[in-house]
Amino acid sequence: MYDVGEIEGHPFIVSAYLAGENLAEAIPKNGLSVSTAIEYAIQIGEGLQAAHQLGIIHRDMKPGNVILASDAEGNVRAKIIDFGLTQIGGASKLTEPGQLLGTAAYICPEILQGKPVDRRADIWSLGVMLYEMLSGRAAFDAENRERLFYVICHEQAEPLTALCPNLPEEAARIVARALEKDRTLRYQHVSEICFDLRRLKRDLKSSDTVIVPETGDDRGFAPIGGVSSAANAKAAGGKSGAAAVPAQPEATGASARRLWNVGAVALAGILVVLGLVSWYGWRQTAQEPEISRRRLTTSSSEVPVTAAAISPDGKYLAYADDTGIYVRVIETGEKHFLSTVSSGFATSTLSWFPDGIRLAATGTVAEETTSSIWALSILGGAAHKLRDDARGASVSPNGAQIAFLNGNATEI
Repeated sequence: MYDVGEIEGHPFIVSAYLAGENLAEAIPKNGLSVSTAIEYAIQIGEGLQAAHQLGIIHRDMKPGNVILASDAEGNVRAKIIDFGLTQIGGASKLTEPGQLLGTAAYICPEILQGKPVDRRADIWSLGVMLYEMLSGRAAFDAENRERLFYVICHEQAEPLTALCPNLPEEAARIVARALEKDRTLRYQHVSEICFDLRRLKRDLKSSDTVIVPETGDDRGFAPIGGVSSAANAKAAGGKSGAAAVPAQPEATGASARRLWNVGAVALAGILVVLGLVSWYGWRQTAQEPEISRRRLTTSSSEVPVTAAAISPDGKYLAYADDTGIYVRVIETGEKHFLSTVSSGFATSTLSWFPDGIRLAATGTVAEETTSSIWALSILGGAAHKLRDDARGASVSPNGAQIAFLNGNATEI
């Protein structure tokens, strides 16, 4: 940014002009070459590293926000643009609570789970971009947004080695670590992934050329466990100037094998005895685990909880009281208001769909006597009615059906 100002009440920003195509336009259907993809990823990582050192988190990294611009020498450099969703110093005033940040396919799981965002969100997005640069395919894809968010949070991307059989295993490993859903297992700093990428770049260059030393004699070189041509000549009795080494008597080899077998049997017996002793000791000291109770809500007696359900992955508690429906992150205790479904809606049961994103809520609307079933998403949006005259809804394990009682509870 070169300047900021205002003309006739209109604010403006002066920034650099970058001539070139964006990365999304440059990635072919079968992906970039490994060396090109690695080079672009390093340059993008260096840009993110500079931003992170200033306390800036991009939060919307994607190929469309990278321009491939040529420098004065004609070399192509990857430049990061569009810091519109930037978070500075751990806080952002650009978005409202609960609003999703970033382009869907590149959003990290912690954003979808409503957790605080840090630099590791950009590292995830860089991993998704590198996956796409190497394979030409999106790491995560689905037929709709809700399904895509479930895939990002709960399913693994198809292994790169299956899509690109000739891809170096180290490249696949780097991408896999960047795409760890648990951010504590992900790269913690951009400098770490840049280090691994630079080392891979070096190894790829060194593997392009094989140097065969010229020794001026008949010494050969062979892989470990192999035999050189010179050694073959000696074994065949060729003129090598070296005396042949006599073979050991066959009986000596047989004796050695018998000694090895006896030692192996003795060792196995000792291990069995030690295992039995350990197992017996464990049985003597093992105790039944203690069952502890933990309070998950803090509702008062004036506003009691009327329904509750834990998500299929055990991470969230959905519960309802007279003020609406809420989702609480069990690990941290964070609470998010979900919906009121309808004015005066009294929730009687809650049931999760298997995707861990949608809920079926049963209850009655104010001044109505019959119960109804509603579907709502923890990602936001309006609730929609599934059926009238129904109560006690329970979603099937595959999410395809809902079991319920009719309004007067006489039929299922």
